[in-house]
Amino acid sequence: MEEIAKKRAHVLVVPHSWQGHINPMLQFSRRLASKGVKVTLAITNYLFKTLDPMSDSQVALATISDGHDEGWGPLAENLQAYLADLKSVGSQSLGDLIEAYAVTPHPITCLVYDSILTWIFDVARKYNLMRAPFFTQACAVNYVFFLIYHGKLSVPLSSWPVEILGLPPLSVNDLPSFVGCPESYPI
Repeated sequence: MEEIAKKRAHVLVVPHSWQGHINPMLQFSRRLASKGVKVTLAITNYLFKTLDPMSDSQVALATISDGHDEGWGPLAENLQAYLADLKSVGSQSLGDLIEAYAVTPHPITCLVYDSILTWIFDVARKYNLMRAPFFTQACAVNYVFFLIYHGKLSVPLSSWPVEILGLPPLSVNDLPSFVGCPESYPI
């Protein structure tokens, strides 16, 4: 029991490398660290090469591969190919990182991952880690999720535009894709 009490939580935070996804998760990481949690932010090798040195003593930095450590090149035009590579290579690379930390005094105890990187859930489960998705999108999107969860907005939607208090009328393109096509996101 005493050994468990001494064990410090170590959260591995994995943002997507796209614009608008890293800073919210970095701020969250700093907040966790300020509460005494050991935090490591894992970014892609390519992104690491393009960043200015980070002098953040609160949050450690680690890298994983997305299969494109020198950049996306022609894949920038083929999103599906990049995402497939990210899932296959990223899963292996993330697993390697978790295993590397497993033999240190501070093994990973929890994975917090960008909600669009759904494959990370499976990696966390494989290593029996606690896991939580982090939603980096606008608050209005979270509000749509809230309305759906509480049954105030039914899916699939039967009529357009959608009227939500405090927001302008929303078309299908303004909402998360599963709202218009829920069968493409099985539970």
